[in-house]
Amino acid sequence: MRIAQEGRLGGRVVAITGAASGIGLACARRYCAEGAAVVVNDFDADRAAAICLELRDGGHQAIALGGDVALSSTHDAMVHRALAEFGRLDVFHNNAGIGIMGAAGDVADRDWERQMAVIVNGTFYGTRAALRAMLPRGTGVITNTASGAGIAGSPGQAAYTTAKHAVVGLTRSTAIDYASRGIRANAICPGPVRTEAWDAIEANIPGGIDHYQSQLLSGRLAQPDEIASVAAFLASDDAGYISGAIIPIDAGATAKLALPALLEPGRVD
Repeated sequence: MRIAQEGRLGGRVVAITGAASGIGLACARRYCAEGAAVVVNDFDADRAAAICLELRDGGHQAIALGGDVALSSTHDAMVHRALAEFGRLDVFHNNAGIGIMGAAGDVADRDWERQMAVIVNGTFYGTRAALRAMLPRGTGVITNTASGAGIAGSPGQAAYTTAKHAVVGLTRSTAIDYASRGIRANAICPGPVRTEAWDAIEANIPGGIDHYQSQLLSGRLAQPDEIASVAAFLASDDAGYISGAIIPIDAGATAKLALPALLEPGRVD
């Protein structure tokens, strides 16, 4: 299939996991808007197919592939479809994730294992599958969706925080090992983002969503498009010398130490 050449990502092929909702959906739309052809994966195959139909109706090139990212076969199939349909793979975005709550003493074995399977194993399997396609061409970009919880600890999220720290480590290792062979690897680390997932937990947030947002440095949640814009930049030649970067997208949240203030606000003496 001939790939459109217009746009900053024109002529590129992007495969992205967990792309039927939230950050993944915003990224898939942005990649297409920038000119890329996309392979859209999601655990919910019907939603992935619906998203691809939406993208194609908008004049973009997209194919859908359902599958669990905890299985290496899912990633292998994504790469195979990209090569079969478009003849190349330029970007692999390991985005799919789940968030299991609980302090370390409260997390059940099966929940811990599922958290690691989706985020840690899934990111590794996607990276490995992508490398097999990219290395013969000597070029490619791997983008991993980590989290602010991959940079600093997050209360009540032992499994999630551990998994996202692992993604950061894998990103750095990939960048180091494959820079000389033309592969770039970076991680984006979103803070709180207003996605569908918030609808499921909003009623249980202490003080409500407005109180929660008032405690953020920015005073608001991020929008998915704000994350997607960074992902698209990293996929482009504009980021051609960026690899091994761990990029917070959190309005400064991870820049702040969780310590009491020593001085009154505004005072520096």
